[in-house]
Amino acid sequence: MARSNIVLSVALSHLLLAFSAIALPLDQCLRVNGLNRFADFLQIYPDPIYNVTGVIVFAPTNDAVDEFFRDPSVGLTGGSIPTMSRRGTTDNAKSKNQGDSYGGSPSEKKRQEFGVPVLPPQGLVIFTGGSTIPEDPIFAKVLKRRGGHFPQVTSGGGNISQILGETITCATSFIRPVDSFFTFAVSFSTTISKLHFDYLEKIFARLPQALNAISCEKRVTFLAPTPAVFAAAGLDAMESDDVVLQTFLDDHTISGFVGYTPSFNDGESYVTKSGRRIMANRRNGTLFLNEMRVLKEDLIISNGVIQILDKIAITQSSAQFRR
Repeated sequence: MARSNIVLSVALSHLLLAFSAIALPLDQCLRVNGLNRFADFLQIYPDPIYNVTGVIVFAPTNDAVDEFFRDPSVGLTGGSIPTMSRRGTTDNAKSKNQGDSYGGSPSEKKRQEFGVPVLPPQGLVIFTGGSTIPEDPIFAKVLKRRGGHFPQVTSGGGNISQILGETITCATSFIRPVDSFFTFAVSFSTTISKLHFDYLEKIFARLPQALNAISCEKRVTFLAPTPAVFAAAGLDAMESDDVVLQTFLDDHTISGFVGYTPSFNDGESYVTKSGRRIMANRRNGTLFLNEMRVLKEDLIISNGVIQILDKIAITQSSAQFRR
């Protein structure tokens, strides 16, 4: 009897191992791993991208899905739904998009997998959804490891989602559980308004052409000092001369470059619209641009990114900023 029980146990263990080795379709894979609400979500909002071989699906937990639909701004139909799939990974936003599926040898596939064992200190930029341009900020997310075992993902407006577990392998795709939906990037002006940086809103009210110029940039990085820093420099959004304020904006605008924190290369200089050169360097994992420390990273906007700084780029004495 004991021998038959041992044989049965061994047979069952082999059966379970064989079953676990069978990769399930995405819907079943989500449900088996307790992500039922997101599986329901995908049935309501199907997207062909989830059928593409090799994508990684960032699946919000059941609580995260329920919280998303409790948001009054979402409404009964779910509002604007972000696509939650990997479309290629790069450690620099200027690199070429790698496409929908993994390429190369199995070892290379493992290395490219989101949640790679060795994550560069500055992080990665990933492109999700229907991005056709590698640097398209609407679909760009920034991946960073913040001391914990699993990395975080920054999406539109600086929204941070936490990766909650290891990669789950499905039949043709992969799953990474996250604690919230990603958010789409919105316009520069909308993001500035949400920041409540009154001085910038006042400057753009005085210089609407400057706001339009930044908003019309195809790719742009705007470096925004905090209101306290702006005031300490002797600048005043209502009293300073228009030329001075325009120079301030140009000193803090990098055209044609989407400067997510991973995209700044140590020791490399970046030129602002005014012609000022700003050199990137990292100290203990924190990005500095010249001597300006990035306080809040990667507020992704629809045409680029905003970085919040602890200093201003202008070096002249504050007396020169007054009328």
